[in-house]
Amino acid sequence: MNPPLNLMIHSLVSKNSSLGNIGYLWAKYFQNNPGYNVCLMAWKESADIKNEFSKILNKGLPAIDVWLRNCDPAIAFESSKATNCAFIPFVYYDNKNINKEIVYNINKYTTALVVPSKFTRNRFLKFGVKIPIEVIGNPVDLQVFKPIQKCKPPTFTFINYGEQSQRKGTDILLKAFQEEFKNDQNIILELLVSNQYFVTGLVPKDVNQNVHISIGRISQEELVHRINLSDCFVAFTREDSFGMCGLESMACGLPVIASKDSGYSEYVNSSNGFSVNCSLSKHPVYEYEPDLEHCKIVLREAVNQWKNNFEDWQKKQTNAILTAEKYNYLEFGSKFDSLIKKLKNLTK
Repeated sequence: MNPPLNLMIHSLVSKNSSLGNIGYLWAKYFQNNPGYNVCLMAWKESADIKNEFSKILNKGLPAIDVWLRNCDPAIAFESSKATNCAFIPFVYYDNKNINKEIVYNINKYTTALVVPSKFTRNRFLKFGVKIPIEVIGNPVDLQVFKPIQKCKPPTFTFINYGEQSQRKGTDILLKAFQEEFKNDQNIILELLVSNQYFVTGLVPKDVNQNVHISIGRISQEELVHRINLSDCFVAFTREDSFGMCGLESMACGLPVIASKDSGYSEYVNSSNGFSVNCSLSKHPVYEYEPDLEHCKIVLREAVNQWKNNFEDWQKKQTNAILTAEKYNYLEFGSKFDSLIKKLKNLTK
């Protein structure tokens, strides 16, 4: 039997954010896998669960075989400090441009990149990345994000939560919703803002009464409760490598409306939601711009299906849950497990 691989996980680990939850599920999978000795170098925001991983936080492995890091590609060159070590970053990159030096460092020092969507993979290929690029979608914690039994409500509620910004298309969402539904009190937009500050320029001066904006991070339990009180998650993002919030909402049984040219296309389709057309943007950072008129059309299409063809709407709800179940943390860990063992022989 081969000896266990010494695995260094350097990641944000927290149950209170989408990105941190990935690191949490990573550590949960590998610490219970006999094929690995695990050392977790957690970012400072991980203090909330430090005790849970106290046994592996400072294990002090004599050598590192695989360095697994949830990172920006700009720090890929740090792998040069390790010898005979597979360096496998798990990369998000929400920008249409990249420094050529970063691409050079990725090609020179990393064993492989892992990205959460084919959308992001294609972007790195266009950048000139030559090493293997694997697609492994983000995991969702199905023990936390799960549906509750509920009757059809008298009102229809769209929800969007998390970071609110121009990149996330908050301004497009508010404009499309307000123009399409005005003050229809039977159609509600629930906007949960996790930013410590909210860019006021994103919000129209006169917000309709059916737009409910809450500012401030809430507990995970409260978030799941609010998702389950809603009917459809909507994201008109300009740039997103995957779209974790949409998958969490699907796990709760919500169909998802999302931009076609984004990481959301990895799991959103006509069986579990709706896709919005985009066009190329002239913005220096964002590559695509959701089409405002199509945004309004799709919002109305979702409401009309819910009102007039609830049987088809329920099929979307069921398919949303089935989609999320494919992204469980055991499947996520297993894919990394297979990739690590395959690439360990390719270390530079």
